[in-house]
Amino acid sequence: MRLKVNNSKKHNIRYAINWTVEDTRRLYWLIDQYLIGKINASTFADEYHVSYDMSIKREDLTEFEHEAFIALSDVAGRFSPFETDLRNYPGTYYSEAQLRKKALETKQKLMQQFAEYKSQIE
Repeated sequence: MRLKVNNSKKHNIRYAINWTVEDTRRLYWLIDQYLIGKINASTFADEYHVSYDMSIKREDLTEFEHEAFIALSDVAGRFSPFETDLRNYPGTYYSEAQLRKKALETKQKLMQQFAEYKSQIE
């Protein structure tokens, strides 16, 4: 796995891993990059949409992953950075705080699932 640095715009993904958008590992990586502040909410929502909604095949995910990722997709797909959207259309859009909370919940669920799986095979 090679890292490429892209310094063209501050708000874009700064470190791009050579995973294709069809690779499920990219979803995990995007969540991590967002939660540690390497990418902003708008970039995360856009990249997550491209990877999960448009590129990942359902059969490449476990049932648990599918449920976790689809819940995050709902929030990421309706994220708006604009206060006017949130104010004028309550219940339609999600804020950055709501997106961050859902991303963190998703990561925690996936980590718990992995820990349970790991304990079963040991």
